[in-house]
Amino acid sequence: TLLSYTAKAEIGGKLAQLGSRLVTGTARKLAAQFFATFSNEVAERQSVQTLGQAPESAERQ
Repeated sequence: TLLSYTAKAEIGGKLAQLGSRLVTGTARKLAAQFFATFSNEVAERQSVQTLGQAPESAERQ
């Protein structure tokens, strides 16, 4: 499975006064962290299912 994404941040008001570069950079960093974690979770579940076991995180839910 291939997943592609585009993240876009638009700010205004008082938040924009902090500096759009700072906020945009932070938004990019958070999006990258989210999808890295998401990718790791998917890979973990796939490898566990290949072994015929339930994923550990699925058991906790």
